[in-house]
Order: sequence, then C-alpha cells, then structure tokens
Amino acid sequence: MGGRPASARLERETEEMIGLVGSRPNAVDPKNKEWGEFFPISMSAFCYNETIAQDYYPITKEEALIKGWKWKDADSKEYQTQTYEVPERIEDVSDSIVNEALACSHCKKNFRITKSELSFYRRKSLPIPKKCPDCRHFERMNLRNPRQLWARNCAKCGIEIQTTYSPDRPEIVYCGDCYLKDIY
Repeated sequence: MGGRPASARLERETEEMIGLVGSRPNAVDPKNKEWGEFFPISMSAFCYNETIAQDYYPITKEEALIKGWKWKDADSKEYQTQTYEVPERIEDVSDSIVNEALACSHCKKNFRITKSELSFYRRKSLPIPKKCPDCRHFERMNLRNPRQLWARNCAKCGIEIQTTYSPDRPEIVYCGDCYLKDIY
C-alpha cells in the first residue's frame, strides 16, 4: 500500500472524518468550508425555526433566508377552532379528549392530548394544559439563566468566579470549593 503504516493512515482518516483535520466543503456551495462532523444546516431536513437552535440563537425569518436556510411559516390548518371545552378539574375530563383538537390559550395553535398524557395528568391530579407544547417549552426556556457569564465574588471566601447569575440577582453564589465544603 506504500507510505504510511495502516494505523497512522486509519488515524488520519478518522480525524478527517470527524472534522479534526482540514475542512469539508459544503455540498450546496463548494466555496463555503464548514468544520465539524455534522451536515451543513443548508442540508437539514428541518427548518431553522423548528430546531433547538432557534431557542438558543434566535433569528428572524429574513436573517435565516439571507443565510440560505429554510424557514417554516405558520400553516392555517394548525389554527382551527377548538372542538372540546376542557373542564377545570381533571376528574371531569372524558376519555374522548384524545380525539379532539385543542387550541392554545396563548398562540391559538392546535394541539392534542395523547392517551398516555391523559393517564399521567389523572395519576398526578393535574389539570389539562391550556397552552400548546411549544408555548410551554418557551416558558420553560425563559426560566433558564441567560447563556452569558458574569464576574461575581464567592459569598463565602470572596474569590472572583464566573457565573450565569448576574450581579443584580439575589441568589447567593459560592465557588466550587466552598460549595462542596458546605454540602459535604
């Protein structure tokens, strides 16, 4: 085979395959070089606003289209009138709810309740949600700390640390060592 030992050749091919060496040309635009082991976003089966990337790095439709990425517009079929009046108490909800279309109280998008969801809500004595899964997901995402670090001082020893809790927040923040001493 000549040249390199098989193990060195295999190592190099593996590094190239996972993107550690060189770059792979984008299949759509050969001039555009992209690093990494993932397919370029332009080849994605999903539109940008359907992925978790939109949660962490939100952009507008115009920005996505300028970059050549796909964008999913709202479909009028997903915004029909609700076909079932949801009772406040879970005990009053009939099994037929799994065959009905519900409408989100926030965005008006339709969603359904599955049998397993209904079973879970009944077991836990939880009311049927009024919001669609997307709106509930966005509410949870908004509860997270921002993806930014601030310099703060440890509340115990005073050394400077980096944390996702901004200085104007009331939480007490410890460095790793003080936290572990306090817990263990």
